[in-house]
Amino acid sequence: MIKRELIDRSENLMNEIKENFNVKRDSNFIKYILDFIEIADIQEKNEYEKKQKFLRLLHIAAYKNNLEIFGGGESLVKNFNDFIKNVLCIEKDKEYVIKNEIFKDLTYDEIKYVFAYTNRLYEIHSKNS
Repeated sequence: MIKRELIDRSENLMNEIKENFNVKRDSNFIKYILDFIEIADIQEKNEYEKKQKFLRLLHIAAYKNNLEIFGGGESLVKNFNDFIKNVLCIEKDKEYVIKNEIFKDLTYDEIKYVFAYTNRLYEIHSKNS
């Protein structure tokens, strides 16, 4: 996929976040998603395993309410959980999958790019609001 398409997806995702979540500097849940990406990068070797590890970590954090380990307030935890459950729509059948249209056909590296760029947009928007 070309870079412009990934940027467009990041912008679409940021628009969805602005519409559905309170965008404040202290409630940036995207940076925690990037932390999970980093963990998957360190612990796994190939792209499939990295993507599965990443999705598994997100799923566990959202559905087992384990985000408290990062600290952050109640709104951060709520935003993170709502984002994983209702926006990304991560599900597990035989493997972890993303049901969201923006992400479902992306490779692991493309997902990393979209979240990294979305984080930049989030930081810019939170400074301006």
